[in-house]
Amino acid sequence: MAGDRVKKGSDLGTLVTSASLNLLFFSKTYGEKMYEKLKSLVKGEDKNYFYVLTLNSDAYKDWAKALEDSSYNLMVSGMSENMELTLKVIKMYQVKHKEEEIIVPLTQDIIMEIKKEAESGRTNLIPAIRKL
Repeated sequence: MAGDRVKKGSDLGTLVTSASLNLLFFSKTYGEKMYEKLKSLVKGEDKNYFYVLTLNSDAYKDWAKALEDSSYNLMVSGMSENMELTLKVIKMYQVKHKEEEIIVPLTQDIIMEIKKEAESGRTNLIPAIRKL
């Protein structure tokens, strides 16, 4: 529906973003279907849209690794020992990029809020999704 609202012929294109899509991997009904759909998205097979997706690689490690390997653009984030959020560009399709890992300038309060939300997802969302 959103794509239909974009002015046809515009060279701006459409950017689609979503976070934590791999939460749906926990669904017995939709997990495998979501994985297959994400495989086609990260390969850039859909030329109508540009997708920015975030996944947590802790759960379903094999699927997350396969998505990373087949993606044409890849950035990874992590947490340093002193709780600094880091970001590194691993690959960019036909674009030169810097190789070094950078520290994302977030306060400890924001990082703790992010961790709190992630924990809430693990304790509340995942059990609900498993029932789907």
